[in-house]
Amino acid sequence: MSSFKSELCTFSGFRIWPGHGIRYVPCVNMQSTKLVYPFINHKSKSLFHQRVNPRKVHWTMFYRRMHKKGSVEESKKRRSKRVTKVRREITGLTKEDLKKKRSVTERKSIRAARRPRLPARRQLRRLVLHALRPRPPNVLQALALATLLATSAAKLHELRITWGED
Repeated sequence: MSSFKSELCTFSGFRIWPGHGIRYVPCVNMQSTKLVYPFINHKSKSLFHQRVNPRKVHWTMFYRRMHKKGSVEESKKRRSKRVTKVRREITGLTKEDLKKKRSVTERKSIRAARRPRLPARRQLRRLVLHALRPRPPNVLQALALATLLATSAAKLHELRITWGED
């Protein structure tokens, strides 16, 4: 629409139209790549010379881009693209069956049925430690421990049961 060439302010990032703004030419050396710094106004030029970081000045475009200000349209588009979860019917199952499968108590009982009582190693260790703990002598327990140790000494060694831990 317009054929005028606009520049961007070095400090604020605002567009500078022809006939506006201030140009600063540093006298560093002739080999520098950026010979001219355009500024929109004296305020931007002053802050640039004070070495103020434009990302920390709230009104600059650098700050606004960094903190995602002014991008309302993009956020609305993102919200509309969210996927909605749809529950579909399973053929062959009634509503009662589905409720039963989803219920917490049913899931716990199924899990408990799948899980074995105790692994062999833990079960043997628990029996031995239970029998060895200090308490009044019981003839039946001592007899049970002696038979257990006699019959499965090789098994206990294989499972590497630690006697001191609990």
